[in-house]
Amino acid sequence: MALQVKENIFYSLSNMKDHNHQIYMHSIKVADMAVHIGQKCGLTQCELIELHFGAFFHDIGKLGIPPEILYKPESLTESEWEIIKKHPIQGREILENKICTSNENILDAVFYHHARYDGEGYPDDINGEDIPTLARFIAVADAMEAMVSRPYKATFTYKQVIRELKDCAGTQFDPNIIKNIEDMNPHKVRRILKF
Repeated sequence: MALQVKENIFYSLSNMKDHNHQIYMHSIKVADMAVHIGQKCGLTQCELIELHFGAFFHDIGKLGIPPEILYKPESLTESEWEIIKKHPIQGREILENKICTSNENILDAVFYHHARYDGEGYPDDINGEDIPTLARFIAVADAMEAMVSRPYKATFTYKQVIRELKDCAGTQFDPNIIKNIEDMNPHKVRRILKF
């Protein structure tokens, strides 16, 4: 890895931590959870490294969203929601232009992490197996972390998280991933997600 790329990565990590500690901590937990899920599903070492990198930076595009929109406790307006939905696009641009990665697997993981298995996600209507593999793992880990650390709503228990994942298998999430993680060790999941 070129020295400039390394410096850009470390600068971006530091900037994310300083700029928005909540996104930083969320990203650490999502990255660790995504790798745990990837291991359960048999991803290769190379895939796990790319997954960890992509998952850590999956929300970097949110750094440009005004906090009053990003952390609004009540429902977002349509125009505010459109701003939120641009963060995967902005995240990919940051990775390409500021962190200087050209790894398509990582870039696609960030760009498509809100794609849904049924095609109802964003930023476009890609669906099913057409969604890049790593993005499908990040989607599950991201949802799990959100369920146990929601600032404005009651958080889920481990059993509720698993039930929600099963209920959304085939619509929001890749059903094959969900099938492979139904028997995850709850203590390990709680340790990773810190709940």
